[in-house]
Amino acid sequence: MAESSERKLDLDIVRKTAAHLLSFLNPKDPFGKDLFDAVARVTVTLTVEVIPWRIGHGRRIEILLIRRKPDESDPGVYHTPGTAIRCGEEIEEDTIPRLAKRELGKDCNFSDLRFVGNLNNVGEARGHFFSPVYTAQVTSEPANGEWWPIDSLPPVEDTVTDHSLRLWPMAIQAIQQDHSNG
Repeated sequence: MAESSERKLDLDIVRKTAAHLLSFLNPKDPFGKDLFDAVARVTVTLTVEVIPWRIGHGRRIEILLIRRKPDESDPGVYHTPGTAIRCGEEIEEDTIPRLAKRELGKDCNFSDLRFVGNLNNVGEARGHFFSPVYTAQVTSEPANGEWWPIDSLPPVEDTVTDHSLRLWPMAIQAIQQDHSNG
């Protein structure tokens, strides 16, 4: 019985200490990978995902894939641009332009944004992520990433699994509908 109340006391101290330490953070600044991952394990993290696309060689639809950096989760695998929504941000006015600058390069932006749905990812290794998903064109050639035809994307083992199995199919279906109607 004493052990159980000691554990409860220890958890209370941890919670109070964590709350106190978090009060020193500016919620509009990046948390860094370690703190982001720690917070993501105990909350639902709101992110936004944008799948850039174009009509490429041979009139084939292509999407832009970017390799994750060594200091990011799932290093070295392909993903599409996404980021956490920071406190006080409007998605289309603040988060998506910040995402474009970080992922595509400073001189490239998204255009023709189209909301295609929400992705509720409860099984992500880092925690529970909820994401509005957009497709978009880009305003100039991105400094980062590679264009991939949608009928020859990299194998699942070379990608963020949830992107290739759930996110990209959702976006590709919307892109194909738009392209066939346009």
